[in-house]
Amino acid sequence: MRLFLAAVLVLLAIQVRAEEPIVAMGVINTVDAEARSINLTHEPIPDIGWPAMTMDLAVSDSADLSGLEAGTGVSFTLEKGPDDIFRIGTIEA
Repeated sequence: MRLFLAAVLVLLAIQVRAEEPIVAMGVINTVDAEARSINLTHEPIPDIGWPAMTMDLAVSDSADLSGLEAGTGVSFTLEKGPDDIFRIGTIEA
């Protein structure tokens, strides 16, 4: 019984962790404010097993894109949407 309860607690901890925003760092390559998309080169994101890479990421409607341009170093959070796809939740230079 104790082993079962321990397993349940571990699964709950993993679920909570998966729903928390994930903080990452990167450099912007392009910003498409109209499409709410950013292309950036980010450092490894071990929380979700992503290596360093360059990619396009959708940006939530609440994230402020003003003042962001190519070459800007940023800190951002990733949030998993209802479609199970990660998107930028917040971003700042």
